[in-house]
Amino acid sequence: MLAVEIVPLEEEEDDFDTLAVVEQVRAGIQRDLVQLKDYVVSSLPTDERGLDIIVLITMVATSIAASKDIMTSIFNMISAALELLAKRRNVQEVEIIANGKILILRDLSKKTAKELIESFEAQHSGMTTKLTPGTNLKVKAKVSKKNRTNK
Repeated sequence: MLAVEIVPLEEEEDDFDTLAVVEQVRAGIQRDLVQLKDYVVSSLPTDERGLDIIVLITMVATSIAASKDIMTSIFNMISAALELLAKRRNVQEVEIIANGKILILRDLSKKTAKELIESFEAQHSGMTTKLTPGTNLKVKAKVSKKNRTNK
């Protein structure tokens, strides 16, 4: 399971314009995720200002058969979510959280599953070998009312 959380940058969390952008990004991402095949998408409410967390669940049997191993399947799911987030110019950075370990991405250019695995492994040696289909993963996208300067 992959939870995608869209939140404002810390310094803009009380800004109404930013909160409106957060909601627009969240709604757009949820619409785009529903279009992906081999995934089930749902929302879970949070305690924070009525924001929802989007939950992306891979259809494990289909995904594993197609990618031949669990780790690649997991990172393909993350890569799909990142690709959709990168299209939103208000997303400033993304945190990928797995088993309490965080990988922060400020360059949102397209990342393949292989590149994500390598980045995670470089920062947290041995971490990727501990991932299982039951590992809860979270992608936290930080949004600003300002557009990102890099493409």
